[in-house]
Amino acid sequence: FVFWGLPESKRDKSTEPIQWHKVCDPLFYLSLLRSSKALTASLLFVDLSESMMMETMIPYVKYKWDWDSQETGVVLSILGVNMFLVQGIVLRLVIPRLGDTATIFWSLV
Repeated sequence: FVFWGLPESKRDKSTEPIQWHKVCDPLFYLSLLRSSKALTASLLFVDLSESMMMETMIPYVKYKWDWDSQETGVVLSILGVNMFLVQGIVLRLVIPRLGDTATIFWSLV
C-alpha cells in the first residue's frame, strides 16, 4: 500500500531507484541511528512513551474501574485507530499548511 497509495512515495523521474540491499539490511539502519544522535533519542523517547502509556494503563483501569482484558483491549484498539488516523491522514494535511516547526510546536501544546 505504501508504494502505491501515498503520493510522496511514488517515484519521481529525478529520484534514484530503491536500493533494496540497503533498505532490507538492518545494519544500514543501525549505522543511520548511530550517525544521528537526535534521531536515535527521539525514536527512543517516542517508543518508550507509547510503551509506558499502554503498560501503565492496563493495571490502572483494572484497579480504578475493575475493567477486564476485553474492555481494556477495546480502548487500546480505539487508541491504535486514533494514532493511525492522526499519523496517516491528519498530519498529511496539517504539515503542508503549517510547516514542520509550527506543526511540532502545536502538537506539543
